[in-house]
Amino acid sequence: MRNLVVLDERVATLPGGDWVATSADAAEERLFALSSTGLLACVVDSDVVWEVSLPPASDWHWCTYHQELEVVVCASRSGCLLAVHVRDQDIDVIGHFDDGLCGVAWSGSEDQVALVTGNGNFVTMSASWDVLSECPLEVSAFGGEATLVSIAWRADGKFLAMNGVFAAPTRQVLIWEHDNATWKRHGVGRHEDSRALMDLGSALAWAPNHTLVASTQMLKKQHHVVFFERNGLRHGEFAVDAAIVSHVQWNSLSDVVAVAVVTASGVPAVQLWTRSNYHWYLKREHVVADNVSDLRWDLETPHLLHVLLRSGTYHAVTFHSRVHASATPMATVAVIDGCDLKLTHFGRAMIPPPMSAQTVRLPAPVNALAFADDSIVLSTSCGAWYLVTNGVATTVSRAGVDYKQPMQSLAYDGHSVWGVPEGGRGSLIVVALDLAGGVVSDVTTVAAPMEASWAVPSMDGQAVQIATGERFHVASGDTDDTLHPRYAQWTLLDNDVCLGWVGSKLFVNGAPLASAIASFHVSHGYLMITTLGAHPTLQLYKLSDLAEDATLPVHSQPVERGARLVTAVPHKADVVLQMPRGNLEVVVPRPLLLTLVQAYVADSHYAPALELCRKHRVDMNVLVDIDAAAFVAAVPSLIETLPSRVRNDRLSLFLTNLHPINVCSAKYALPSVAMPQTWDKVRKVCAAFRAALLARDTAVYLLPLLTCEAKMLLLEPALRRLQLLQREDAALAQKGLQHLVFLVDVDVLYDEALGLYDMELTRLVAGFTQRDPKEYLPELAAYEALATAESPAVMRYTIDVALRRFAKALSHLATEPLETARALALITTHHLYEDGLRLFPPTSPLHREIVLAHAAHLVATGAVAAGGAAYLAARPPALDAALDAFRKALDWRMAVSIAARLPDYDVATLAYEMAEELLNAMGTQRNPTAAAELYIHYCHDVDEGVATLVQAREWQRALQAALLHGRSDLVETEVEPQVVQAAEDLLDDLATRTSTYTAHWTRLTTLREQVRLFRLHGIDGRGDDTGMDDGASSAASAFSNLSMSSVGSHNSNRDVRFGTFTSLETASHSATTSPFYAAMTAAAADPGSTLKKKMPRRFRRTKIQEGSADEDAYVDKWLHAVIPTTEFAADTKRLLEMLVYFGQTRTAQRIQVALDTFLDHIDAHPPPGPAHGDGSPEEVVRIADDTWKIISPLV
Repeated sequence: MRNLVVLDERVATLPGGDWVATSADAAEERLFALSSTGLLACVVDSDVVWEVSLPPASDWHWCTYHQELEVVVCASRSGCLLAVHVRDQDIDVIGHFDDGLCGVAWSGSEDQVALVTGNGNFVTMSASWDVLSECPLEVSAFGGEATLVSIAWRADGKFLAMNGVFAAPTRQVLIWEHDNATWKRHGVGRHEDSRALMDLGSALAWAPNHTLVASTQMLKKQHHVVFFERNGLRHGEFAVDAAIVSHVQWNSLSDVVAVAVVTASGVPAVQLWTRSNYHWYLKREHVVADNVSDLRWDLETPHLLHVLLRSGTYHAVTFHSRVHASATPMATVAVIDGCDLKLTHFGRAMIPPPMSAQTVRLPAPVNALAFADDSIVLSTSCGAWYLVTNGVATTVSRAGVDYKQPMQSLAYDGHSVWGVPEGGRGSLIVVALDLAGGVVSDVTTVAAPMEASWAVPSMDGQAVQIATGERFHVASGDTDDTLHPRYAQWTLLDNDVCLGWVGSKLFVNGAPLASAIASFHVSHGYLMITTLGAHPTLQLYKLSDLAEDATLPVHSQPVERGARLVTAVPHKADVVLQMPRGNLEVVVPRPLLLTLVQAYVADSHYAPALELCRKHRVDMNVLVDIDAAAFVAAVPSLIETLPSRVRNDRLSLFLTNLHPINVCSAKYALPSVAMPQTWDKVRKVCAAFRAALLARDTAVYLLPLLTCEAKMLLLEPALRRLQLLQREDAALAQKGLQHLVFLVDVDVLYDEALGLYDMELTRLVAGFTQRDPKEYLPELAAYEALATAESPAVMRYTIDVALRRFAKALSHLATEPLETARALALITTHHLYEDGLRLFPPTSPLHREIVLAHAAHLVATGAVAAGGAAYLAARPPALDAALDAFRKALDWRMAVSIAARLPDYDVATLAYEMAEELLNAMGTQRNPTAAAELYIHYCHDVDEGVATLVQAREWQRALQAALLHGRSDLVETEVEPQVVQAAEDLLDDLATRTSTYTAHWTRLTTLREQVRLFRLHGIDGRGDDTGMDDGASSAASAFSNLSMSSVGSHNSNRDVRFGTFTSLETASHSATTSPFYAAMTAAAADPGSTLKKKMPRRFRRTKIQEGSADEDAYVDKWLHAVIPTTEFAADTKRLLEMLVYFGQTRTAQRIQVALDTFLDHIDAHPPPGPAHGDGSPEEVVRIADDTWKIISPLV
């Protein structure tokens, strides 16, 4: 579906004469032309640089440039063969054939030349002019004009074809095969049924891809280009509307056939034909001034055509294939096929070529066209302009006369139609055309700057490139001096990004983006390209990324090799690809699809967005997740805009696919409006749809309504709706039930139906389950019998118990006065106390029993205090049970208060027992202070109370209690001695903490210094202290036990010596136990003792072996454990106050000095930082101030 446009045309004029042949030197970009009188000219850049006159003759006919020999080999029909050296223009005569020559052709590799002599011999010679083979053609001697033989080599040199009068009076096509250094006839041109061919023309060309041999034939009084297979069989043709067909040539890619013709009106022209889907298209008819004498395609540039006219005019025309597609929603593609313009509207339907939606017939072949909004402006080969609107062609006129101007290219910038005319690349024509009437109001000519020439218009029609690389904006007349490669196809984007394609390279603002592309297209904010190579792909780039110099594709998918982009449908996200054989394929890249969905959602067009998601299997949740609030608000309009015939289906499909995951972030990476964390998408959306549908005819929207209720787990309203509908429209109810069964587990639905107490509906639902009718039918019958035998309430109670809806079952029993025992059993069995108290008010005889049962349940489950309160709440209260509950809760105040309400209850005995319980309790429930209060106030036992407080180190409380009750003797015998003993224990503890901290600090510093030295020497595989991971940390810890002397040698484990740390474990335990135990362990750790006592099991469980991998962390842990805390300081302050009270000022000062010295030691020796380099030293939290001190050391 591509058309050929002219990129460049260079014209050179040779001296007057009859010019017959050309040959090109592609490497040096020069052309050699030969006249029949023997003038050989060299043309470079449209200028003749030198000429050579060959020996006089009037029948020079062939010339070929031999690149390896650097000569131009010329031959005449009279038999002269010579070589002209291109360096110095010397002439070497190779030889002379006495019988003359009828045909000369060099092979594609230029290693041999085939000649047909006048006496009917077929001769091949090497490049050194040695005869390789010679064989007779077995024909009579040639004579006259008809004796010329056309020769065409296959590209590999194994076959060649001849076209000549080998059997008078008609021409034949002979196929020769090279085998064992000889040539033999391989085939003869013929029909499929072996009939001989008639009326063949003289043209002959073998396709470079080895497939077909092209020639011409007159069939039914019309010229045709016919094709032959290698074996000579005919293989298709196409008709040429011409009086004469003189030349046929394939280009190097074998995708374009050039045909030199003279039209029926006597106008010479060159026609370009392409093939797609077994149909041949006339893509361009290039009118020339004289008959064509030679026609050749360039060997290196596939679409460069060399045309030599007999008058000596030389044309070098470069073509490029491109798609002409509109940017409108119709996505119309125009395909040129000679006089027919075929229009395919991809926005409506995909129609594969050669078919089309519309065909517009023109009087002459179409050469150039441009889309102008919804119309097409075109120019034919004769120069006439036409305006095509709605499939109808109207002649463009100016001042009442048909406007004519042959054009190489056309473009439309939104205001004017402009382009480059044929034969005048130095000027640009801007035409003010009324698209409504097809009338030209003004024509302006713009000259190219600096005597340059115009190149290619942009695809968007905004600018044209100058041959030197700059860009000229037609509307404004401004020139962008930024140099770009000379593009074959390019476009300007809104964000000032220039995309250009030349050869197989794609450029963005002059910088290469991709080096092997087959096509590109811009749509939906994306650049799409198809690549070449063994694994071709379709790649998408965001235009916004290209504007920011990002060069990575956002999407890539494989395509068939040779696939090229045709167009993209704006409102469908369809990308149309054409395969090499011509058929079409449509793909929908996910980024384009999501972009289109976003655009629809932004415009609140949810119905087409929903249809797009359904068609292309996009998660429909994206419609909600982009902007959930806007979607919920647009639910009523979405329902109305969906087509009525598919409305229920689309709504049910959408609602069924709702799920709570945000697909914009989890699946598609799309921007979305954030919603609160607590926002329930499924429930909110379904609720919006349900409300909108309930406001309409619920019978019409039954299925989507049931879907909403199923997603919201509102099964009971759904079944009730079906229950009511069953009486009005049983068939619709059956359909709705089937739909509900599809959405919900049928067993759950059965239970819900049973919970409606409608046995008929339950039987209907049961029919969709896997249940055995022999089981559920008797069960349902038994329920119906209960309603008759006892009461409907009992039936409902029984059903609810079976469904484990115990609260609802209890509500049914509350209506039956005779079912109190069953109700109480149900309450206690399933702990329905709150429901029972609500259903049975205080006036009910069952109310107190429910309260007592609730209290007993609370006590049994551990909520003892709450159970006691429940016993008290009963009317009348259950005091004994409440007392036991509060006693279990160790709530001694409530217990003794309740005991006082009981007649003849021994409160003192209760106080003694609860005090013992408080002292023997575990954890936070142990409360010596409360126990002392019970001893003193309820048992009147001051001695036991004071002793309890002293034991709990509550010195002030003990002193206060003794003095309050006049027991100064207890102060002397209990309080003061224990305070003095505690002071001595504290001094010992501080001394132990100091020594323990020093030992731990020394060991930890040694360990981490050893780790640093080992790592410095690379023993753990690192050369610095940075970046150590967990694995390296373990390795470093394992090495950390080595002594400093082991750094120099680490080849053997026997050389490793361990450091000593004898008091590690003892010190660590003493630092975390009571002062009494600290003194004991300090004595046990006396180094003078030689007896090894067995360590208690509780300590052996925490023993760390020296040199282990965990030693570093172990020592660090206990080092921080001995540092005094704020609680330690507060406890010390209380003890200091009591010492001062009892006159032990010196002891208090000693404690202050010892603790202050320890804290200063910690400040001078803070814990060492981590050795791994990935952490900071742990900050030591020292006691904030000196508020713990109570007396000056100077007192």
